Amino acid sequence: MIDRRSKKSGQVCMRSLNLNSLLLVLFVLAVFVEYSNSSPSYAVRCPRGYYTNRAHSDVRRRCVPCYRCPSGYGVRRPCGQFTDTVCEACTVGRTYANNKIPHKRCRECSSCAPHQHMERNCTLTSDTQCTKSCDKGFYWGNAHYKCRACSWCFPRVLHPSDMPLVADCDVHGIPIDYQ
Repeated sequence: MIDRRSKKSGQVCMRSLNLNSLLLVLFVLAVFVEYSNSSPSYAVRCPRGYYTNRAHSDVRRRCVPCYRCPSGYGVRRPCGQFTDTVCEACTVGRTYANNKIPHKRCRECSSCAPHQHMERNCTLTSDTQCTKSCDKGFYWGNAHYKCRACSWCFPRVLHPSDMPLVADCDVHGIPIDYQ
């Protein structure tokens, strides 16, 4: 004869054991996921401009200064908590970077304004340099920072003292009535 009480008690124990096992597995899994997504407890929190170097095999990792891209190279990927800076070469005539701002991408080269003279082309390390001089028939307008056309004025005979002259127009040999 089978004791119903012992059979029932065995089922309750088995269910309790399954539930406890399941809870234990879920707890271990949760702990594993938590620690695999976070930085190791032995990782050093480095100040800005430094990163934790994973190359050191010792338990106490060190903060290492981030690499500064040299002139002619811009930042492709900035320094992070565990990664150093990755640099990329700028493109001749299109982009430039100097070491005055070491943590920036390559910047686009500037263009001179229409009719403005160029002093120096853009290089890998410096932007285009433009002058404040303009083509014949144009003068530099300080208020607008661009070359403005010399324009027709009333004849000087009618307004000798009231007529402003633009020195750049006079230098280019533009007639006095066309300033």
